[in-house]
Amino acid sequence: MRVAVLMSTYNGEKFVEEQVISILKQLPADGLLLVRDDGSTDKTVEIIDRMQDARIQIEIGENIGFAKSFLTLLTKTPKDREMIMFADQDDVWLEGKIQRAWNCLETSSDQATLYCSAQLITDNKLNILELSEAITHRPSFYSAIVENIVTGCTAAINNQALQLMLRSGVPAHVQFHDWWLYLVISAHGKIIVDDKALIFYRQHENNYIGRGTGWAGRILKKLKYLKKGKWTTALIGQVIDLREYYWSSLSASNREIIEDFVESNGTGIRVRWRFICSKHLWTSSVSRDLLLRWLLIRHRTYKGTI
Repeated sequence: MRVAVLMSTYNGEKFVEEQVISILKQLPADGLLLVRDDGSTDKTVEIIDRMQDARIQIEIGENIGFAKSFLTLLTKTPKDREMIMFADQDDVWLEGKIQRAWNCLETSSDQATLYCSAQLITDNKLNILELSEAITHRPSFYSAIVENIVTGCTAAINNQALQLMLRSGVPAHVQFHDWWLYLVISAHGKIIVDDKALIFYRQHENNYIGRGTGWAGRILKKLKYLKKGKWTTALIGQVIDLREYYWSSLSASNREIIEDFVESNGTGIRVRWRFICSKHLWTSSVSRDLLLRWLLIRHRTYKGTI
């Protein structure tokens, strides 16, 4: 197994050493830990450098945000890697995580495949709070248009998926690398969801998004993000990028879904009313679907949308 682990870091001095050690303990001798520092102003790079492990390759870059940083790393991954994994700077990988992902992916060597898994959600001291919420609906391109089920710190892809993702490089509108992986690969290949958790998913005050604990905690975390972020802009933006880079390889049915979703108004892209008013349930629940449609209706009122 030739594996590369991709990690984007930013001001992660508090937890990064523990995470890197947990990865190196199970990384094969010929494995790679490719790190891109996204403009840290603390001692993150110094901490990683002093480990002096030949498997670590670190690049210091300007601050471009976590999604573009991870996708930049993907473009620099050696093309012979059989498995590419994604790691956050503040988690801890449990023994067997790499082997588990490989066991799942090697059964799908004939097509582009994305693996993701459950997580053990912890506080900042790694006290376990709960197991992550179960994914109850089947992964599909249909649902990937509007809803992400992939937690990036658990994601792994095979070589076929790497070659597929390299066609788009670092797209202009993508704001979440894990959602982008899910969208593109679900349109062309296979998604594997593993209910076994081999990662401590640390929650702390500096998580960009995080997950929250308990039903109420998850809802509040999502609402907080929706309030501060332009979620619909991210959603529509990556559909635009999908059309630009992958239109020729989409199936006829998937093209039809995209055409139902957006339209050009001469100055930009807008969501189609026939998508908003569709009788289909786009997300995994009625409540989420109603929220989605309300947000998309609001987006149509914005000037100069992408």
